[in-house]
Amino acid sequence: MIKTLNWREEDVGILSLVGMGGIGKTSLAKEIYRSFDNDETFEKKSILMNVKESAIRDREILNLKKQLAHDLFKEKVESTGEFNECFNRNMDCKVLIVIDDVDQKGQFDQFILDINKLRPGSRIIITSRDSNVVNNIRMNENCKCHMHPMALLSTIDSRHLFNQHAFHSVDPIDDFKKLAEKAADACGGLPLALEVIGCFLFDKKGEDALESIWPQTITALIERKGIFDQLMISYDDLSLEARMMFLDIACFMIGQREDRVMQIFESRKSDYNGPAPCFTSLKDKCLLKLDEDRQIVMHDLLRDMGRQVVKNESHKMEKGTPSHLWHPEKVQEVLQNKQVGT
Repeated sequence: MIKTLNWREEDVGILSLVGMGGIGKTSLAKEIYRSFDNDETFEKKSILMNVKESAIRDREILNLKKQLAHDLFKEKVESTGEFNECFNRNMDCKVLIVIDDVDQKGQFDQFILDINKLRPGSRIIITSRDSNVVNNIRMNENCKCHMHPMALLSTIDSRHLFNQHAFHSVDPIDDFKKLAEKAADACGGLPLALEVIGCFLFDKKGEDALESIWPQTITALIERKGIFDQLMISYDDLSLEARMMFLDIACFMIGQREDRVMQIFESRKSDYNGPAPCFTSLKDKCLLKLDEDRQIVMHDLLRDMGRQVVKNESHKMEKGTPSHLWHPEKVQEVLQNKQVGT
């Protein structure tokens, strides 16, 4: 990918990583971006994460614009107008920009106002689940584009990744070898499923695991065809408190600092009897991670799974009001109709 990124220095180029959720687009984009940390190929760099999720809220999009202006130009902007002025005035430099999780061409346009203003040799990396979105960008921009369809992992790589999370080794424990192969193969080569299911089974290697837990889990994996259904195995295994914490984070707290989130949980004594073990459990099961700034990171498939759980629960309630409200339009609807919601 780095070799592809460096083709035709006289052009501005777009590299798009396209594939289903959980296949590793964001991970690959981050690795490419980090490979230029100590490199002078680009004068300026910036990485914009979770654009699709941020697009729900205008303030979050503005925050990403502020980040882009700071990363590239060391300028402080307070509005979209100021960002546009800053872009048009300063963008004549060789840049590397990652725009993660794009599902509409308009999201790309909000950050790259005029690709012709970028200096030749500049590169933009896009991750998206939708090849049509990428094709629309390619057709409308005067630059060289390369689309890289992300492939599922091979059988061998799938088993290695699963084993690393289930046994902390590329090779499984001897007694578990056949079961580990079946579990890895049932995840269908999807990295996220291999990681989450491997973490789920890591602490289940006791005496009864070979006869009970592992075979039952593998049977469930084989029977559950959808990725949400596969990931739900780990959610169902959580305690009631940990499930509630997972849903709270999935709906409201992604991108927040760990210390701030823990303060919130600790203040809710009626819901959480000591939240630290629940939080540790979610990390241990790979249902969330912390970045280098101790901010909470959750894969968008896990986030979507949590929000789907909330939606499914709301359908069972008498008035159908969900326990969590995260979308501004739904919040407005509930308030206008004077519905009771948490």
